Amino acid sequence: MKPSKMPVLNTKDFLDPPSADYEIGNQRSTVGWLKALFQLNMEGDLLIITNEDNRDYADAISLFKRINKIGNSIHLHAWEDETSAIDQRIAFNKFGRAYNKSIKGGKT
Repeated sequence: MKPSKMPVLNTKDFLDPPSADYEIGNQRSTVGWLKALFQLNMEGDLLIITNEDNRDYADAISLFKRINKIGNSIHLHAWEDETSAIDQRIAFNKFGRAYNKSIKGGKT
């Protein structure tokens, strides 16, 4: 499930510091936001995750890491544990701009 456009998030939308949970109330970790936008597909009360959703999520993580120059050897959970909510917001919105450009046919 690819979103048609990425939202612009504020610092208050991110957990700081991230907890073991991906989501607490309206706040999410970076991984939580990527999962919510690309992988988790709610239909009514049912959570449906397809193979296509898993591929979209994996592609989103790859793009996020490439745009933000995060090495492949660095796990995204470890990155967000060491990153402030402000820096997560900056990185996520940078990813969002690149994603929006890519779905309009531009290169990332």
